[in-house]
Parts: sequence; C-alpha cells; structure tokens
Amino acid sequence: MDGIEAVRRIRAMETENGILPSKGTKIIMQTTIDDPVKIEQSFRASCDAYLHKPISATSLLDELRKMALIP
Repeated sequence: MDGIEAVRRIRAMETENGILPSKGTKIIMQTTIDDPVKIEQSFRASCDAYLHKPISATSLLDELRKMALIP
C-alpha cells in the first residue's frame, strides 16, 4: 500500500467511527517525488500537508505550527 492509500484508509476509518474531519489525525505526507499529480492526489485523499525530502527541521516545524500542534 502506498501513502495515498494509507491516507484514504485512515480517513475512511475515521468516518466509520464518527470522527469529524476537523478532529481527525493530522497527516503529513513525505516523499522524494516532486510530482504535481501525486501532490494533488495526496490532498484529495485528505492529507494535511506534503513535504519533500530531504525535510528540514524548519519546514517540519512550520507545518506543525500551521496545524497548531506546537506553539
């Protein structure tokens, strides 16, 4: 299973269990693939962020702050 399918399954489980989209697991996709189609598919599957490897600490922390997971 690839990452996009994993996101789809996680979101399906959340829906089945009555978890609202705003309360679901925060998912940051990470990949070496800089493919606009894959990026779009990831967001359509409802990932919250998409980072390209190598991932810097700054970019990861920025995404975590945008999701209000850290101050």
